[in-house]
Amino acid sequence: GNLKQVEISCLSTIFNEQQAIQMVVYDLTPKYEAEREKRKLKLLLEEKALYQHELEYRKSVQKQLVETQKFMRSLIENSIDIICANEVSDKIVEFNPAAENAFGYKRREVIGKPASFLFGSEEKIVLDILTENILHMDDIIKLSGFSAQEILPVVTKLELEGFIKKINTKYTRA
Repeated sequence: GNLKQVEISCLSTIFNEQQAIQMVVYDLTPKYEAEREKRKLKLLLEEKALYQHELEYRKSVQKQLVETQKFMRSLIENSIDIICANEVSDKIVEFNPAAENAFGYKRREVIGKPASFLFGSEEKIVLDILTENILHMDDIIKLSGFSAQEILPVVTKLELEGFIKKINTKYTRA
């Protein structure tokens, strides 16, 4: 019932005093099965080597990531500049010691809170106005309802602290 791979060799001979052909049939199935198993083993060994290389690479990358995170943490913690980072959702995700000194809050008190938590009412209004707008100072004054004398120091402070930025003659959230 099963197909077999065979090799046939023929040899001219004399049998019972007559010309005859001696045929020898070799079953090659074990040989081919052994070769197939050898190829499978080779593929498995190659896959294992690739897996080990990938594993070593991942460990190396993970180690570099940990070292980079330590370095970044050190930079943030030791910076004399205020570092206060927030997500797109406006939740504070980073707050360094310089920010603690400037705002008077501990890191644990502000992480996860909206950035507006840190500001007075004028500052909150300016940040809200600039959330989706790029505006001239005159427009900020009109929309805020405060006078130029009240808003100018607020805008200057927010710009110096890096919460807003000036692009040509207009202001926007940083």
